[in-house]
Amino acid sequence: MKHTIIITLLTLSLFIMACQSSSTDTNETVSNLIEISKTQFKSEQMEMSAPERIGFNNKLHFTGSVVPAPNGHAIISAPIAGTIKNIKVVTGQHVPKGTTLLTVSGHAIIDLQKDYAESLATLQRLKIDYERIKALYKENIGTKKDFTLIQSNYKVELAKSNALKMKLESAGLSADKIAEGSFSETYALKAPISGYVSRIDASVGQFVEPLAVLSQIIDAASFRLSIPIFGRDINKLVTGQIVEFYSGNNQNEILHATINSIGKSVDPTSKAIVCFAQIHDRSNLVSHQFVEGDIFLSSDTSLAVPTSAILKAENAHFVLVLKKETEEAYFYKKTKVITGRENTDYTELLNNEPENKQVLNGVYHIKVE
Repeated sequence: MKHTIIITLLTLSLFIMACQSSSTDTNETVSNLIEISKTQFKSEQMEMSAPERIGFNNKLHFTGSVVPAPNGHAIISAPIAGTIKNIKVVTGQHVPKGTTLLTVSGHAIIDLQKDYAESLATLQRLKIDYERIKALYKENIGTKKDFTLIQSNYKVELAKSNALKMKLESAGLSADKIAEGSFSETYALKAPISGYVSRIDASVGQFVEPLAVLSQIIDAASFRLSIPIFGRDINKLVTGQIVEFYSGNNQNEILHATINSIGKSVDPTSKAIVCFAQIHDRSNLVSHQFVEGDIFLSSDTSLAVPTSAILKAENAHFVLVLKKETEEAYFYKKTKVITGRENTDYTELLNNEPENKQVLNGVYHIKVE
């Protein structure tokens, strides 16, 4: 009987010690968790759920510039030497095609008109002689030498007259009026395209040589993105891909474009391949303005949580994963995660189990060490 009592007491002691050890382990485990009362959880409108599959875009970041298309940039130069008489426009002014920008005067333009009028008179006389000698030659009257000479003189003068006419018409002068003896002391330089005057490199009274650049016009409606892409990324691009970009530091105003041209040669200076994108909304853009943005290459889905659910501490990222729930509180474990891509509201998780419930909203109320 005595032995039975001793065995019973030993068994009871071991049972009590085991219970105390279990309680101690439980307390130690709970002490390592973050406790949030259900009252706090509700009052601060916190939310909890498992990560979900969210769509992400694979993007290629770039820095580029806004440039006009080749037909959207015009350089105005003087075809005939002279002196600037008037400047009709100012920098930044929008001008329709054909608008007079500057007028040029001088002896060269007057001499050119005189030479043309004289050439026309000589040509008319030579033509009469040519037709007469040609008719005589057909009748075997006159020598071949005379016919060849008058034919040669006529063709030389015809070529001279046509060349002078082309020069005058390049200056906007009427050859027909000059043929009638109506000369002009000036000629006008007109806008070859519609657009904005970007530069005026001339002053009234300035003497200008032929082909001197006097003004430039840029058509804002032709603006496109110039995007330098390095060789390792060029095979990722295809025409039709969407581009989002912004100018300067104004990231709040996102503009859109579409890739429409992929370069086939490497720029020797930048070592990049220049590609182009058609801009959808060109308002408030200026030529050669620097921009920054992303090209959307492809899309897929991945496990993610709202970006607001991620805590940053010790140069790492954490989420609060539910480990225990009682009637009064939730207990969460601070779990380190590896983050991936981001979109507007969500961040991709690369090492998270899909069934783990975690705090999705309201973690900014929680102080995590």
